[in-house]
Amino acid sequence: MKPLTRIVVLLCVLTTSSVSIYAQLIGGYASFGKNKKQYEKFNWRYISSSNFDVYFHGKKPENLATYAAREAEEALTIIQQQLGYDLTKRITFIVYNSHNQFQQTNVIDEMMSEGIGGVTELFKNRIVVPFEGDYSKFRHVIHHELVHAVLNEMFFSEAPFSPWWAIPMQRASHYG
Repeated sequence: MKPLTRIVVLLCVLTTSSVSIYAQLIGGYASFGKNKKQYEKFNWRYISSSNFDVYFHGKKPENLATYAAREAEEALTIIQQQLGYDLTKRITFIVYNSHNQFQQTNVIDEMMSEGIGGVTELFKNRIVVPFEGDYSKFRHVIHHELVHAVLNEMFFSEAPFSPWWAIPMQRASHYG
């Protein structure tokens, strides 16, 4: 990769990260006085895989949680190979059964619009995703948010990482 390309990629990643940090730090204060309404009480359960804890709710969502864990493990293998970085901490996935339920999340203070397909919380590195009925889209969102989570760990953990981390996020988030 050419030095100029590396600089451009670095600036893109830092700009994207700074927007995310701003949204999580400042965005929560901008909505002062606007409470998120939670219409349902969720009975959370979880399953574990090698690198993930997948929280889910509902009467029979184990298949969805198992699918999310399997896809996340496959995506993590690809991401780790492309970025040259091995994850050092477990990542928590929180899976909602619909976008309406996802909008009630209290993991992030900001209001979720209809266009948001998933969120990776910066400080605890948790991934929150809704299932909207399309497994292909769900798989893509899992992979995309997992790229954010791995980059968060690379940037904000004390673990050393390879200088080859500057692979374009677009390449790392391309899945199948």
